[in-house]
Amino acid sequence: MPLVAHNTLPTFDRLRRDGITVLSPERAAQQEIRELHVGLLNMMPDAALAATERQFYRL
Repeated sequence: MPLVAHNTLPTFDRLRRDGITVLSPERAAQQEIRELHVGLLNMMPDAALAATERQFYRL
């Protein structure tokens, strides 16, 4: 299931470089896919924030 980049977080660019499919909202609207909204709360310290965020997106 592809991710939809609803904002400009640097994490989305990193995931694209790692080969993960990340769609723009416009392209996602043209796809015949169902949405699944998932909420995760990242309470890691700032030093680990970006790495933890990428791990969440790869789940």
